[in-house]
Amino acid sequence: PASELAVGLVNFLATLSIRPRVLPKMDFAEEIPRHCHTLVVMPTMLASLSAVARLLERLEVHYLANLEAGLSFALLTDYADGPDEETAEDKKHLASAMTGVAALNKRYADEGQRRFFLLHRRRTWNPVEKLWMGWERKRGKIIELNRWLRGAADTTFVTDPNDQAALSSIKFVITLDSDTRLPHASARRSCARDVARSDVRQHGQGAGRRTRARTRRGARRRAARRESLLRDGARQLIDVRRGAARRRRPRR
Repeated sequence: PASELAVGLVNFLATLSIRPRVLPKMDFAEEIPRHCHTLVVMPTMLASLSAVARLLERLEVHYLANLEAGLSFALLTDYADGPDEETAEDKKHLASAMTGVAALNKRYADEGQRRFFLLHRRRTWNPVEKLWMGWERKRGKIIELNRWLRGAADTTFVTDPNDQAALSSIKFVITLDSDTRLPHASARRSCARDVARSDVRQHGQGAGRRTRARTRRGARRRAARRESLLRDGARQLIDVRRGAARRRRPRR
């Protein structure tokens, strides 16, 4: 009981002395500016024609809920693991996905700019699993996407070469599972937070170093404050225990 009282007291003092801080974010109340071009991707697999149709529908829903000039949307796909590098069934799935993405771009044409993309990877041989599969599966998709967006030419993507040029201005990536929803305007809010938290701004590396230095100084001050509170709490706990011992001591 005494230790619970001391912990509660320390927590109460901490809430009084450490004020909550609002995390910095940019004001994107109207729209995501084009210089903060953001890509919304869904890492997934082309397992069947029905699965492809569901993925295209989900991608369209994400777009309709976040009608932003600074957003692009993409399916980041692999084939399912298999004994062959590519089969006739795989080609049907890929063709269906390509046709669906082209239809979305035609339906929601925006001043001639493409809004939807299909970023597909070929299978590679895995000697451990003894089968053909997308390199490192979902984790590999994200790694290769980051490299591909930076201009790498040695990834396993088999997409249209023009896609890399069209997405060369991407600054941020929002990754969604195939069953995750992207509510109305949530992409804008997420992008606003990410822009503000970036260490390096347009002013260069110096601004990032100054930001990190201020963060470290603030962390040291908060750590010293916590240590002071813990010491005060420990002293109070000792006083509580001494008082309990005196009360238990028999009277003479």
